[in-house]
Amino acid sequence: MDAPDTSKKRSAMYSDASVVVTLKDGSQKTVPMEYKSLARPGEVINGKTVGAAYDVNGHVIKDKNGNRLYPQRQTPTPY
Repeated sequence: MDAPDTSKKRSAMYSDASVVVTLKDGSQKTVPMEYKSLARPGEVINGKTVGAAYDVNGHVIKDKNGNRLYPQRQTPTPY
């Protein structure tokens, strides 16, 4: 796949990249590559909130009202 050659292509979130997969029987098929989200803002992984802002001591930074500072959680997109 060639590198994007226009501003529009370079700014696109998606790509037309694909990969050739060889199966156990030796046959091959071309599969388009796709974006998969690993975590969403607001989810907690190993005790840490994804997307939250932390200070140097590992404490969540909060606004003046005591609310955590991280992007609002969005409705998950079904795959």
